[in-house]
Amino acid sequence: MSSLDADRNLLFGVLALQQDLIDAGQFADACGAWAVQKEKPLADLLVARGWISAEDRRAVERFLDRKLKRHGGDVHATLGALADVEARDAIRRVDDPDVRKSLSSLPPAAGYVMLETVAKAPSEGTLRYSLSRLHAEGGLGEVWVARDNDLNREVALKIIKPEQSAHPEMWRRFLKEARITGQLEHPNIVPVYELTRRPGDDQPFYTMRFVRGRTLHDAIRDYHKDPADRLAFQSLLGAFIAVCRAVGYAHSRGVIHRDLKPANVVLGGFGEVIVLDWGLAKLVDRPDDADESALPLTLGDDAETSATRGQVGTPSYMAPEQVEARHDLIDTRTDVYALGAILFEVLTNRPPAVGKSLDEVYRSILTGPLPRARDLNPSAPRPLEAIATKALARDRSKRYANPLDLADDVRRWIAD
Repeated sequence: MSSLDADRNLLFGVLALQQDLIDAGQFADACGAWAVQKEKPLADLLVARGWISAEDRRAVERFLDRKLKRHGGDVHATLGALADVEARDAIRRVDDPDVRKSLSSLPPAAGYVMLETVAKAPSEGTLRYSLSRLHAEGGLGEVWVARDNDLNREVALKIIKPEQSAHPEMWRRFLKEARITGQLEHPNIVPVYELTRRPGDDQPFYTMRFVRGRTLHDAIRDYHKDPADRLAFQSLLGAFIAVCRAVGYAHSRGVIHRDLKPANVVLGGFGEVIVLDWGLAKLVDRPDDADESALPLTLGDDAETSATRGQVGTPSYMAPEQVEARHDLIDTRTDVYALGAILFEVLTNRPPAVGKSLDEVYRSILTGPLPRARDLNPSAPRPLEAIATKALARDRSKRYANPLDLADDVRRWIAD
C-alpha cells in the first residue's frame, strides 16, 4: 500500500464526511475496516455498509477530482488543505502505520491541536508545546498560538510553511530571522524565548511572546473614524515614537528592518508597542557611535543566506532604493523612509504611494509626485506634515540620518 493510495482513500472519506453523507464515527469505523483490507477502496466499504449510495459515491468522486485539479493533482496537498479538525480527529482513531504516516506529514489545520508537532527534547519525548490555532502567515512562515505546557502560558510559535520547508535556503532565512530577533533585546521588539528543532524531521521553529492587541494599522483606521479624538491621536504618535526608538536600537546593532509598516507593529492592551517580523532584516556595519557594550550580532553558518536579489519589502512603504533593488544603497535611511510612510499614514489614513497596480505604486515612489499629508487631510498639523515629508525625501541625503532624530522632532511637536 503506497502513501498515495492511503491519501486518496482518506481524502474520499473526508469529502464524504464534510458533505454529511457519513458522520465522524462512521468515518473512523470505515477507516479502521479499510486498514485491515486495503485491497478494497474505502468507497467500496462505505457502499457495502449502506452508509452511502452508488450515486453518492460517484458524486464524491467527481468532487474529489475537481479538488485535485485545484491542487495540481497532488493528493497529499489536497488532503492537507481539506482535512479539518473533525476529520483529523477521526483519522487519529485508526491504528494503522500508513494512516498515521499520512496524518503526521500533513501541515497543521487551522484550529487543530497537534500535540505531536513539537516536543521538549527528542530524547525525552516530553510534550512541551501544543498548537491551538493559526494566528498569522506570511511568505516564509506560519505563526501559531501555542500552549507552553512547562510554564503554563500561551506563546507565539513560528514554523516554516510546509510548502517552503524542503528548501535549504528557506531554512537559512528562517534561522537568520530567529537569531536576529532573538539578539535584539529591546522593550519594543518581540522577545524570542526559544529556538529549537522539531523531532522527527528536524524542522526549526521558535517561540516568542504572544502579544494580545491590535496592529497599528487597525488603530490608525479606528482613529480616522473619529479624527476629533485628540487622545487617540496622541496615542498613535506615542506608538510611532516607540517604533522609531526600537528601530534606532536595531540600527545600533547593525540591523536594518526593511519591511516596516503599520501591520508589523502590535499595540498591546496595556500600552505595549511591539515591532514584529524581522524576516527581511539585513545586517550592516554598525555605526561608529554604537554602544560597544552590546556585542555584534552573529548568525552561524547554518543561517548565512545567499545574496538578496530583486525587490525586498512591502511596495507602498518601500524607499526608492528598494524599488530599484539597489541593495548597496540600503542603510538606516531606508528604514527612515518607511517610518515616514507610517507617519504619513497616521496623518492621512493611507500610505503615501498607492495605485491600481504595482507599476503605478513604483512610479509614484520613483518619479512622483508624492502627495503631502495636508493634500489629503487639511487638518493634519503642518509641522508633522513637514516631518513626514523630510523622512520621505527621494534623495537619501535629505532624509533624517536616523530614526531617533525623526522621533525627537515628533516629540518636540507634542511638547510644544
